[in-house]
Amino acid sequence: MASIVNFRPVPKPTGTRRALDRSQAEAMAIEVLGYVASDDDTLAAFIHAAGFNPKDLRKMPRRQLLVGVADFLLGSDDLIGEYADRMGIDAEMVAGAARLISPPH
Repeated sequence: MASIVNFRPVPKPTGTRRALDRSQAEAMAIEVLGYVASDDDTLAAFIHAAGFNPKDLRKMPRRQLLVGVADFLLGSDDLIGEYADRMGIDAEMVAGAARLISPPH
């Protein structure tokens, strides 16, 4: 996936492996949204899977958008892996951030 977006990785936890806090997880979800938006097919799949109206994405409440991103991520191990590889972070960190944001179903 070629990207025109400049990504800044979420800081890696130092020392022992620890989970991200909510603000770090939300920052990662915003970065993931940029990653998803950098590819038209992936963006279309996200919009379809989340049931969002493309015209309303910019006006959507932040919480609703972040949950949509998290749910989309959790539905695709491939996307989690691609994003993690791109950012040089552990895929479980990405999945953990998504689980923190997404409400239990």
